[in-house]
Amino acid sequence: MTLLSQENLLEQRAELIWNFTRGRTCSVRELSPEELSQFCAVLQSPKIAPDLDKKRKRLIACIFGFYREMNRKVSLEYVKQTACKAAGVKSFNLIPPDRLTSLYNAFRKRQQDLNFTERIAGSWIMEQTSYN
Repeated sequence: MTLLSQENLLEQRAELIWNFTRGRTCSVRELSPEELSQFCAVLQSPKIAPDLDKKRKRLIACIFGFYREMNRKVSLEYVKQTACKAAGVKSFNLIPPDRLTSLYNAFRKRQQDLNFTERIAGSWIMEQTSYN
């Protein structure tokens, strides 16, 4: 009850319990000790901010773009592993928000650098072939 009141969810108590137990009960008294512990853990877990989710998706898209510039097809898991390795963490969801932003900027810059060097190399090759 304390956790529900802290989250301003007292009015939705029955509905939350109903959804948590998948329709078995809407009363806290009918929860087993294990269920009660799990329900409390769910209430105490940090909420994923929409901004954080957006930053994660932006980073994933940017890394996919980076690999696309290198003409490499990669999976989502490979992209997440790349981000984890760059951030120095074991799980993609453990990357802090400020690090997501800095990684996005770094991979975006790499993508621009690849594009620039490709244009320079292409013009150099065209110049060399026109002289021969």
